[in-house]
Amino acid sequence: MLALAKLLCKRQLLCKRQQKAPISNFRESPVVASAKRQEDVKTRLIILIGLPASGKSTLARKIVSKYPQCKLISTDAIRAQLFGDEAIQGSWLQVWQEVQQQFHQAVSQTSLAIYDATNTQRRRRKELIDLAREIGFSYITGLWLDKSLELCLERNKRRKRQVPEEVIIKMSRQLTDVLPSCEEGFDRLQRITR
Repeated sequence: MLALAKLLCKRQLLCKRQQKAPISNFRESPVVASAKRQEDVKTRLIILIGLPASGKSTLARKIVSKYPQCKLISTDAIRAQLFGDEAIQGSWLQVWQEVQQQFHQAVSQTSLAIYDATNTQRRRRKELIDLAREIGFSYITGLWLDKSLELCLERNKRRKRQVPEEVIIKMSRQLTDVLPSCEEGFDRLQRITR
């Protein structure tokens, strides 16, 4: 988990609504440690943001392996469950309904969940945050994996399941046109560049 700690140490805090003491234990994920310190918080959600091949799913798996009580909600896994293959986009409405159901389960069963999806559109991030609060998540952290378009395109070429290049380019434009911000409703937003 040292690699996870090093990865998360290369971050920039973009906003934080409630100031707390600096993180002193870098063996624990700073994002999770920060959420745990919120004594009045019952259910926390980490929303991953980033292009395909930016490392979102890898980071999510590392956090879940360190914190097994954490519920991983992944649109790729939902697509695989609904349509038999995560590469099949299928009906977004069906995927969204399953996301909502898994959010409800997470709030009732655990204190920490991670939402693993690209989340490149501000409108969708805002809808997601509004839904999460309505369902019962009381502290929401955005974790933006800000990797260059070139790096993501290069990594994508080495993946088993490749996303079409034009889709990644479009998502990059969506993300850079309106950068993630606390105005969307995050309690904390961190940008990871390494």
